[in-house]
Amino acid sequence: VVAQVVGRGATFTANVFVARSVASSDYGIAHVLVAPLHAAVIALARDPARRACSRATLDAPKADLTASVRISQLAVPIGLLAGVFLTESVLFTRRVQGAASAQTAFAARVSLLGAVFELAAEPMHTRAHAAGKYHVRSLAESAGHWARTIVLVVCCRLVESPTVAIFGYAGVAYGVAVLAVYATLSPASAALEWARTSSEVTKENNHGSKRPSSSPLWGVYRSFAQQSVQKAILAEGE
Repeated sequence: VVAQVVGRGATFTANVFVARSVASSDYGIAHVLVAPLHAAVIALARDPARRACSRATLDAPKADLTASVRISQLAVPIGLLAGVFLTESVLFTRRVQGAASAQTAFAARVSLLGAVFELAAEPMHTRAHAAGKYHVRSLAESAGHWARTIVLVVCCRLVESPTVAIFGYAGVAYGVAVLAVYATLSPASAALEWARTSSEVTKENNHGSKRPSSSPLWGVYRSFAQQSVQKAILAEGE
């Protein structure tokens, strides 16, 4: 809790400094285009998996962890697909309207890379949550806010005329920090997480287990995914 409060306070203070250092047009684009795109990608890719895994834990506390990790691994490919589609669609629309700029496109695409780093931590989040290590999420989010804040402040200090591009760098810093904390504190390391699940899937297939898509958890995931799409359209549609 203390880490969250201090992190939010530091972020607020830094935002005041950044708002005074960056041109108002760039600051506005960062918060009405770059940030909403990032949030929409995270919501579409991560929220359905977390809600499905949480529902599975509530319904059956000893449910198969491998199935939950498989679901959480979908966050990266879905995030990439959704991110590329949304980002390029928005940038194309802005080009048609004559409002596009190279800096805006760069910031949006770099921020998408940060979202992918953040989503890569989802399998580790699932295992940490199943192991009862709930503090890992708080520490990861706090580290992300601190990393984002530091990058913004440093860029504003070092760059004479900072542009919207620094918000893309800040998004990458947030994602890398979150991934680093999960890789350090979760039950499985980042390097071994994907290999572990792949070997588990191979063993199950060799023993004639059911296909992953036949698991009830996948039906729950699809339902939550549809809800997330509707929520993203309503929340970030404009």
